[in-house]
Amino acid sequence: MAGHVIKPLTLETWDAYARLIEKHNGVWGGCWCIWFHDDTPELPKKDTGGYDWKHRMVELGIAHAALVFDGDDAIGWAEYGSPAELPVVFSVLGKKISASFLFSSTRAMFEEAGFEYVRPLGTGRCVMRRTVSAANAAT
Repeated sequence: MAGHVIKPLTLETWDAYARLIEKHNGVWGGCWCIWFHDDTPELPKKDTGGYDWKHRMVELGIAHAALVFDGDDAIGWAEYGSPAELPVVFSVLGKKISASFLFSSTRAMFEEAGFEYVRPLGTGRCVMRRTVSAANAAT
């Protein structure tokens, strides 16, 4: 991971984040990773849309993510937050659900990152694989 830098999602990193998300059609059909957030009294999601709603949540300091940068390009992200910030995630934790939503992405995103297709997994899913060398192999 030499050369990669982790930065928070802020207004300063928004454009790089937006390019990454737009490159993949808003991710999950235009979600912009807002599904796990709840509406705010002044900004209902259904009235705003993914891009604008997420941008406003970043302005307000409510939406958090760690972005992985390769130079000026965001190449990955991980959303995080408290139960108050991501109530939908925390409301389903007590229920039996598939954890696959935590690492779902498009096949193209994985292939661009060096993963190879292994086999189908049900309908609309597949297994991808990437072999990496150990960072500090024991001598």
